Amino acid sequence: MKNLFKHKNGKQFEYIKEIKEIGNSVIARFRGAIDSATIPIIEKNIKKRGTLYLDKNVLVDLEDVTHVDSSTLAELLILLNELKSHHTKLGIVNVPALFMSYLQIERVGSAVRVYESEDTALRDFATS
Repeated sequence: MKNLFKHKNGKQFEYIKEIKEIGNSVIARFRGAIDSATIPIIEKNIKKRGTLYLDKNVLVDLEDVTHVDSSTLAELLILLNELKSHHTKLGIVNVPALFMSYLQIERVGSAVRVYESEDTALRDFATS
């Protein structure tokens, strides 16, 4: 499954800093701009390679993300629905202030789990 985040030549996509599997969870560390310009590219690459870890809980780390917009939230909500249908969870850590504003404005803060730390998220995931 890790090839989901790599080019055919094995090089990791520029918007992925790291993918790390820990038990029943996957941590996807994104970087750069994750917005309306890059979301279609990310979707296209994921669709070419299959499903995105639907059998594992997914923690999205946004620490090294330089820009987000409302399409980032829309994409995460789509992923959240897919994961829920497979009885797995989605969490976000290191959320930029702008993205936190989108969560509050769209009133989806209760649906999207924002964690204080990676450890807190992984402990929560382990109880499911």
